[in-house]
Amino acid sequence: MKLVVAVVGAHCCGKTTLARKFAAQTGARFDQELGEKLAEEAGTAAGVDDETVLARETERDRDDVCLRVVETWHTGNFGWHKLRRDRGLADGHDLEARTRRAVREVARDHKVVFFVLRCSDQERRKRREKSGRTRLPPFDNMDEEEMFEATFRVGEVAIEEVRQLVETQTAENRAGMIVVDVSTDGEIEDIVDIMHAELLKALARDDFVDAERLSGSMRSARVALESAIDAVPGLRELLARHKFPAVQRRIPGSGVVPDGASESTIVKEVADALCVTSTSTSSPPLAPLRAFVDAVSCKDLEGAFYIPETLRRICPTKKEQTTSLVRRALDATVDHGFAVVYRGLVSTAACDAIVGELEAARRGELEKITGLNRHKWKNFNEPKTCSNAKIELTFVKSAVARQRRVEVHAALAKRTGREEWARPNPPSKEDHVTVFAYVEGAELRPHRDKDISDAKALTAVVVVGDEFEEGAFYVNKDAEVDPSTGHATAESRARRQRFPDLRRGDAVVFCNDKTVHGVERVAKGRRISASFRV
Repeated sequence: MKLVVAVVGAHCCGKTTLARKFAAQTGARFDQELGEKLAEEAGTAAGVDDETVLARETERDRDDVCLRVVETWHTGNFGWHKLRRDRGLADGHDLEARTRRAVREVARDHKVVFFVLRCSDQERRKRREKSGRTRLPPFDNMDEEEMFEATFRVGEVAIEEVRQLVETQTAENRAGMIVVDVSTDGEIEDIVDIMHAELLKALARDDFVDAERLSGSMRSARVALESAIDAVPGLRELLARHKFPAVQRRIPGSGVVPDGASESTIVKEVADALCVTSTSTSSPPLAPLRAFVDAVSCKDLEGAFYIPETLRRICPTKKEQTTSLVRRALDATVDHGFAVVYRGLVSTAACDAIVGELEAARRGELEKITGLNRHKWKNFNEPKTCSNAKIELTFVKSAVARQRRVEVHAALAKRTGREEWARPNPPSKEDHVTVFAYVEGAELRPHRDKDISDAKALTAVVVVGDEFEEGAFYVNKDAEVDPSTGHATAESRARRQRFPDLRRGDAVVFCNDKTVHGVERVAKGRRISASFRV
């Protein structure tokens, strides 16, 4: 699915900041407002050529990008063109028609979602004092106050264009609109989290026409489950694959009318588990996460399951309840043969330390310690390369590695509530860190570890090259394994649960002795990961 997210609103309402941060959180490409960039180059917004703006904006639309966040986009450019035309600084009524056509052409091949930012005049003026006065030079014969008022009208024209587009959409041109009130002193990160949740709820809906920001009761179990994104952003792939029937929800506690769905469906299980049905920018409810945990404990999970660093911040007043839910999510997924990713679990210092120990081992500066006796690797701190897989494997055993291992276990215990994992001597009995170095062409074949124990595998990414492509980690709880080799049989190697978006510091938790896992062939670049089994 290709998705364009356009952020629209008046000058000084926070478009640039929110769009840039939202793009960073979702892994999207950020496209800056073209008109403002050209105005800075020209020294005035009056000197911007609208034909150039349309041509360059259309050129960006043609880029083969799966997800991008665009500031202002065609609808905002339309507002600026109308202002210049009304002041006699531009002509060409057909440019308006061509701009509208450009939007519809994109909406034909992509999902398009507009974030309409609403901001009070008082808040806009406050922000103008910080940066707005210098960012946008006024037109000739117009003072700064007149220009500021004009920028509000530009935003209103852009928003009206969005409304008309959404209200007149067809099956071929689908677009959604989400209104976000940014007239608040709240944290930017909190607003971005809400934008993320609302975007995914809008994508889950069947009707984009009525995709404005929800408040009060949620109207379907699918939307209710989608709001679990408030705490677990990685559920998008899961939700996209499930075809939930529409299930209307009554007031909280009154039950659910299945509307043709049997009582055994995941829809009803989720809806029954949900006890809070309102969304709030100040305190998103824990109930959606509880619904997800209850549902996943008895249903198969498809797609990546990520638990972000921001989970506790999202629910700051209910830390104990949050920890309990996260622990249940971990148990429900890992113990059933799935994997969970904890975003940013391993600190930058720990990542750097592990890479430093690997480099020292490569230079022969770490003592080679006998006693490993694992396959053809006899010594700790002796890097070896698997000839058939192109993976360099090193069992690092040192005081530094041991210290960082304890730190990682403590971080996992804190995030999950599993205090037993913070002990100096974990159930795995390991006192080393296994480091995997992947290069172009490297591939870890699907396998299940032979050493049967109650230990959970915890593999963390410590280095990702700037140009790393493909090489996704995956697990498959249903794969069959040849007991003589420990590798999955050829006919059951489907990648059931893929994690293509692992970043530095992310940690994957799974049962390595129960779950078949592997790494797809690396197309480009390098990555180093480390195993800290608990």
